[in-house]
Amino acid sequence: MMFHAYAVAPFQPNLVYSVADRKGKIIHTTEIKLPRPVMMHDLAITRKFTLFLDAPFVLDSAGLMRGDPLYKWEPKFGARIGVLPRHATGDKVRWFEIKPGFGVHVFNAFEDGGEVNLYGCRYPSFPDVVSFNPKALNDKGAEIAKENRPVAYRWQLNLKTGKMTEGALDDFDCEFPRIEDRLAGAKKSLRIWPIRRGCPVGVQLSGEV
Repeated sequence: MMFHAYAVAPFQPNLVYSVADRKGKIIHTTEIKLPRPVMMHDLAITRKFTLFLDAPFVLDSAGLMRGDPLYKWEPKFGARIGVLPRHATGDKVRWFEIKPGFGVHVFNAFEDGGEVNLYGCRYPSFPDVVSFNPKALNDKGAEIAKENRPVAYRWQLNLKTGKMTEGALDDFDCEFPRIEDRLAGAKKSLRIWPIRRGCPVGVQLSGEV
């Protein structure tokens, strides 16, 4: 099992990554330094790598003292995806710059030759309706959600050239995706469970993705 912990304090390390064996024993732990403390809700794995989503939902401890939310969306800082060999130390992570956005949940990642593919649900910005932001708790919550919908998204990271390509798979709303756990990290056909008008609808994408 691979898992991480992110800091809710303005000091290093901002991110700690660990690997546990089948018996639950932690066999590897490493620190990964980030430019600033951010919320990192999910990660993804391939057969060889672990992927981290560094989005600009930034800890604002000074703002908290003024009564503002603990975290603040700061797209000016950019966003990126980190690729780390499974048992490597944190200084070996390789970062790929991506368009600012927030991925709350991922559903799979896999290697394809010299390229790593990551699939997830991407919001244009952090979804206030799932935060403790006061404006998301009033009667405008539905309006806010409509303006910031998550869609099924793919990032392709070329480990040989450093090139990154990204884009939406479709325009339907998509959250809380699931795949067969035994297929995590494998290149297999992908089933997405989007949310449309509050009702889950199963969609099977054709081909090997």
